Amino acid sequence: MTDVLYILDTFKGKISGITGMVSDSTQAVEAQTESIQEIALLLDEISNMSVANKEYAQTVAKDMDHQHQNVQQIMRINEALEQTSNELQGMMKKDHAITIASLDEQMIEEAKKRLFTFLQTCPLYKLDERQHQKYLNEFLRSHSNIEAVWSNRLDGTFVYSSPPAGLVNAKARPWFIEASKGNTFISDVYISALTKKPCLTISAPILHQQQIVGVVGVDLSVSVI
Repeated sequence: MTDVLYILDTFKGKISGITGMVSDSTQAVEAQTESIQEIALLLDEISNMSVANKEYAQTVAKDMDHQHQNVQQIMRINEALEQTSNELQGMMKKDHAITIASLDEQMIEEAKKRLFTFLQTCPLYKLDERQHQKYLNEFLRSHSNIEAVWSNRLDGTFVYSSPPAGLVNAKARPWFIEASKGNTFISDVYISALTKKPCLTISAPILHQQQIVGVVGVDLSVSVI
């Protein structure tokens, strides 16, 4: 009986150890289950984010396509305007009936002085579109022989133009190149695309603390004989 009791006690101890291991295994399984659930939730979140990112990417792609179409349209308009301008200038050169005998030099000098006064009295150096719209429109209204006025940043883009500019960037135009170097530019007489009458362009730099920050230009109607 003593041996039997010893064996039973030993068996009882082993049973307790097995029960402990089973309990530990159960806790481990529960912990793993919680981890798997957390992983599943994270995977759901990642999946949702992937779907959202895909939708954003599709929207961005559509916007880029739309912008590309707009840029192409603007380039076509610019090419058409360039072609029209070249044709008009070619017609003027070929038309021997139009001979420039004299220009009103005094009117041109007066226009230059008014443009310089305008640059000195108006804070165009801020390159603020609303301010430029206000000041340039006032300048245009107060001078009957000015048919167009505009301003540009140093990268060639327009701050404001009245009437609206027929090109996107003026960086390659002679009046912009010279004015951006700090020079006052006066073009040869050409036929205006707006009025179909002779005009010339005057441009000058916009200065701030002796630094060139932009360009302003005007189209001046001229009389030819």
